[in-house]
Amino acid sequence: MSESKHSHLEAMRHSAAHLMAAAIQSLYPKVKFGVGPVIEDGFYYDVDLDENLTPKDLEKIERRMQEIQKDDDPFVRSEIPVDVAEGNAEKLGQPYKVELISDLAKKGEKKVSFYQTGDFLDLCAGPHVGRTSEIGPFKLLSVSTAYWQGDQSRAQLQRVYGTAWETKDELAQYLERLEEAKLRDHKKIGADLDLYHFEEYSPAAAYWHPKGLLIYRELERYVREIEGDKYQEIKVPELVTPDLFKRSGHLEFYRDSMFRVQDGEKEYYLKPMNCPETLLIFKSRKRSYRDLPMRLSCKDTLHRTEKSGVFHGLTRVKEFEQDDGHIICTLEQAGGEFADLIEETKLVHRQFGLKSIFKLATRPYNFMGEKPDWDRAEKILREVLSAAKIGYDVKEGDATFYGPKIDVYVEDAMGRQWQLTTLQLDLNQPAGLGAKFTDTDGTEKTPVMIHRALLGSIERFIGVIVEHYNGSLPTWLAPVQAVLIPITDAHSAYATNLYQELQGDGIRAEIDLRGEKMGAKIRDAQLQKIPYMLIVGDREIQAKGAAVRLRDGTDLKTLPKDEIIARITKETKERS
Repeated sequence: MSESKHSHLEAMRHSAAHLMAAAIQSLYPKVKFGVGPVIEDGFYYDVDLDENLTPKDLEKIERRMQEIQKDDDPFVRSEIPVDVAEGNAEKLGQPYKVELISDLAKKGEKKVSFYQTGDFLDLCAGPHVGRTSEIGPFKLLSVSTAYWQGDQSRAQLQRVYGTAWETKDELAQYLERLEEAKLRDHKKIGADLDLYHFEEYSPAAAYWHPKGLLIYRELERYVREIEGDKYQEIKVPELVTPDLFKRSGHLEFYRDSMFRVQDGEKEYYLKPMNCPETLLIFKSRKRSYRDLPMRLSCKDTLHRTEKSGVFHGLTRVKEFEQDDGHIICTLEQAGGEFADLIEETKLVHRQFGLKSIFKLATRPYNFMGEKPDWDRAEKILREVLSAAKIGYDVKEGDATFYGPKIDVYVEDAMGRQWQLTTLQLDLNQPAGLGAKFTDTDGTEKTPVMIHRALLGSIERFIGVIVEHYNGSLPTWLAPVQAVLIPITDAHSAYATNLYQELQGDGIRAEIDLRGEKMGAKIRDAQLQKIPYMLIVGDREIQAKGAAVRLRDGTDLKTLPKDEIIARITKETKERS
């Protein structure tokens, strides 16, 4: 999708959110509105109502939206002084808008913008399409709960989700993808396959079962093999005083996403990322240009909070691990490091059959450092992407506060895009934390730092690939690679011996000794997405092998046990 089309689609979805709010207001005049932003593939609006909305209510709201759309009202922008706007919102009985306007006033804003659509007036920065008739086909999808400002101590609102597209065909295709996604929901698959589950005691965090943790560890092992001896692994504390995050810039720019912990009168934060502490390891001794580039990896647990309502299974969590890497180097070395990282990124995504989509995120509104330094950093990233002959989109103003970055999205089997890999050039944190190295001329200089996460959040990565493969993970990653199925009890002793032999060769095997019929055992193994079913009867014992059936139903007939072991071992070693 071109950038201009993407911008138009976002404006259209933003306008659809206002259209939905107008419909809700006409049906429920006492409604109080929170916020209504555009999100990936759609929009939502948070509303405070005296009654709980049902699917039938959504149908009613959608019909009302269609009626209002036919009026073809324009979206008219106006600017009002902050104090006047605050008073108007108060008179209209909109306390959440009053709070938003008050927050803008505290930031020094003198005026705020509104958009009028028919009878509906909303505090909004825009942009919108010209008229309601320019909003494409839409559909209201669901309603959930969300706390105001993401704070569980504040009011609980209802969040109404919708989607809008340029054409009816695009909407129909998206709704089909949603139905397919329900069947592939990683939360359901994870429970069915005994991989992980979620509890209300630990919101937005997973409980990892033995089989799920095996997948987790295999991915860690995979990343460590890619890192090889180029990286040195470190481990750093999770609990940190505010002083470090003040110097790194996180307290100023990232505080709302950080968990604060109180220990008596002392205040701490759970680290949201590993970069500041990695720089402390770099600083812990005198460094010279000969030490650069220094590549340090860290796979610790991180904690980040967000507004409630955005968490979803493994793909948006509060507690997670990243395959974090930080490369401390000179600015002249950065281009070569990024070139290598881009190749590693493509390698990783190909391994899982995922298409890589590169996007350059540029300087945000609030940022650390000086604009010329940002311009230099962005120029380096553009040159690296061009040299790699990679087409990329630009996400203006979407970088993190300390440096521009390359976000790499993947496209899964259903055509959905997920942001996983991040490659970022940081010119600011090393300076803020006083990182130095002695250069060839004997002077002290400040290095730069590259932030690298190939898989990104391992939790999110697992959620994505579980849905991508529909639970049928490749043999090397499957928690159970083979199951032994004796036809009768008379074949159990041989099956047990073969099972033990497979385990001895490092194959993750199970044996099904239940008193069920063979057909039921095969069906259960297929439901558990086990790559190999090894069926044992008289003929197989005589042939010193097993009848091999794959989870997709392919029958490989009877194979000698050595060939079975060699086949599974090869797929594991080659990660196929």
